[in-house]
Amino acid sequence: MSWINDLYLYLFITMYEKNGRSQTESQTETQTESQLEDDGRDKWSGNLDFLLSCVGYAVSITNIWRFPYLCYKNGGGAFLIPYVIFLLICVLPIVFIEYALGQFSSSSVLTVWKISPLLKGIGYGTLIASGIYCTYVNVIISWVLYFLYQSFTSVLPWSHCNNDWNTINCQDTHSSSGIQNGTVYNSSFGIQNGTAYNSSYGIQNGTVTTNATKKTASEEFWTHKVLQITDGIENIGGIRLELLMCLFVAWIIVFLCLCKGIKSSGKVVYVTVIFPYVVLLIFLVRAVTLPGAIDGIKFMFIPKWHKLLSSQVWGEAALQIFFSTAVGWGGYITFASFNRFHHNLYREAILVPFINGGTSILAGFIAFCILGYMAHIKEMHVADVVDQGPGLAFVAYPEAISTFPVSPLWAVLFFLMMLTLGIDTQFGTIETMHSALVDEYPKLLRNRKTLFMGAICCVGFLSGMPYVMNGGIYILQTVDWYVGLISPMIAAIMECILIGWIYGTEQFYDDLEMMTGKRPSWLWGICWKFITPTSVVLMIVFNMIQFTPVSYGTYTYPSWAVGAGWIIGFASVIPIPLYIMKDLWSAEGTILQRIKTRLTSESDYGPALEVNCIKPVELLQLTTTERLDNDSSNQPDVTHFAGKNGTTAENPDPIPALLHTDEQVKRFERKRNAPTPSRKPINISKKDIKSAAEDLFESCISDRAIVEQSGFLDYINPGDFVLPDRELTIEDLLLRRQASLNIPPFLGKRTNFTSQEELKTRRMAKARIHVEHVIERMNLTYN
Repeated sequence: MSWINDLYLYLFITMYEKNGRSQTESQTETQTESQLEDDGRDKWSGNLDFLLSCVGYAVSITNIWRFPYLCYKNGGGAFLIPYVIFLLICVLPIVFIEYALGQFSSSSVLTVWKISPLLKGIGYGTLIASGIYCTYVNVIISWVLYFLYQSFTSVLPWSHCNNDWNTINCQDTHSSSGIQNGTVYNSSFGIQNGTAYNSSYGIQNGTVTTNATKKTASEEFWTHKVLQITDGIENIGGIRLELLMCLFVAWIIVFLCLCKGIKSSGKVVYVTVIFPYVVLLIFLVRAVTLPGAIDGIKFMFIPKWHKLLSSQVWGEAALQIFFSTAVGWGGYITFASFNRFHHNLYREAILVPFINGGTSILAGFIAFCILGYMAHIKEMHVADVVDQGPGLAFVAYPEAISTFPVSPLWAVLFFLMMLTLGIDTQFGTIETMHSALVDEYPKLLRNRKTLFMGAICCVGFLSGMPYVMNGGIYILQTVDWYVGLISPMIAAIMECILIGWIYGTEQFYDDLEMMTGKRPSWLWGICWKFITPTSVVLMIVFNMIQFTPVSYGTYTYPSWAVGAGWIIGFASVIPIPLYIMKDLWSAEGTILQRIKTRLTSESDYGPALEVNCIKPVELLQLTTTERLDNDSSNQPDVTHFAGKNGTTAENPDPIPALLHTDEQVKRFERKRNAPTPSRKPINISKKDIKSAAEDLFESCISDRAIVEQSGFLDYINPGDFVLPDRELTIEDLLLRRQASLNIPPFLGKRTNFTSQEELKTRRMAKARIHVEHVIERMNLTYN
């Protein structure tokens, strides 16, 4: 019988591997097949690749500068209370939805909307927002590269005022006068005959008018050396060649890390994600030992409780945790689409937001230690040192580092950390665009992934050129101010409404149970239906009420620049209504019928592999006829599978007839055509039998569904059994054997045992009997 061949092969290979004689071959096959499942999509080589990629995508440069500023501005420790609350009620449920949608359908941000085709415009909006965002993120990386290059010196150039770019307003950190030898070292920055073209320089008739106009060496390095900034967006200036070269290098780095998709980026993140935490811990040890650090710590963590009565504190805490974790941008959907179908997504859905929030708090703690130190050496209050946005990362931090012993080493570490943080975020953003378009146009792009990635990087480089002009900072500030202003929040709201009210929480629970084997708590449904969408709506309202036009320092943008900013902000929102109108126009029926039809998921929404479309127990209970009827639309030509067992078109082998992809067919053929080992007697000890029985028992009880409903094995008919559409397992072999010989299964119905241990003992004994019976039937000997 064929089942004897199969079971003999299994036992032979198992014991062969136990003696270490085929480990190499087994590992090679596992590694070869680990990257690609039968649905044709790349897969993470390990769970840690997925976790680190998601952490790298969520934790960005803004965790280093944005959170500390908001924490200072909104009451220190009091700000952490709404921050954590919104993390629990807003971010966690949305991250869970995005992971589940991507993993269940193996689809990215465009094709995933088969779940509700009318809302596909949200996917296009996400794509546009990600495209705009990635162009200027790499510009920030280019700034970091420039600072990193300048750090490889014995004396940091932003540590003193003896440089060509410094003005009379430069104030050395170690000098109270701020004037070096009473001269202006460079007259090219709007100063002529002692008069400044821009009054913000504070020079009238060759004198400094007020202390407020004095600038630190690090600030002048940032504005006059790195940016060489003009007086406004109206005067855009020329291209900064040094920054252009850094931008080119940044895109080369991104391309090399992403050219092979997750096969390459999944390995790079082991360095780019872990390294920032190593540097943060080093800075933590250094920061807490600085004089004045305790003042910064007190400033951050001593709560100002009256701030909790302010709606602004709650609103800004909600916005910060929402945008910091990058929900609504499509990155989590994309990364989860590369998971294997039965991956336990609960772990990452909870870990990633908490890791992101914890990183912000850690970075804030270090920032306030450094700001307390700067307040100490400048003899001022901590509140006067805190700066916002890039000013904290490219002015305050470098200035503090310049006062450390061996300051170039600390500068290199800091900007390497910033580089890895920026690149990790860029990985997720670009992969979101790349995967979305590849999935949408598979015939055109799936076999040209590397070429297409190169095209994306080239377009990104060209799009970033305006940002590296003398006035590029004004353009970047405008884009950063308005991009993603509302579209990620709309996407998050619609995801909650979709799962809570359109697709239905019960159906979503079934999908999750199909993937993970367990049903989520009812609390998730409450969040998806009521709490989370309400919170995000309040975010939008707050964002619109407190929103102010774009500005940069004291510079006020002209009205046309503000209008351009609003166009950028709504560029990712406009596709949503446009696609709805287009989709309803092409549908049939009354307007209500069209809406209802297009809100309903398409017939091909679901797992990429049909074997995952039903639960394992239901799959095994189906008869051969039922399985063939269910799969009739995808049946390959059975004559192709006429094999060594005598199968023909009239007598087809039911196993390969259920395989629908070339990879499945190749894998099955390799197993079936493998050379059969010699059947000479093998001496097997009682110890080997016991070990094999234990393996048999553990492998069978590992499938919870089979254990819980194993009673169906008593009613299976030998002629009805069909091997499931998956790799040959010991459960399959036992079922074939039981069906052929009519031997009662050792995992029978649960009876009234006195304890779980007794149940396990009896089942273990039956498993051992099975192994001994198989050995006897194969004419093997044992001592």
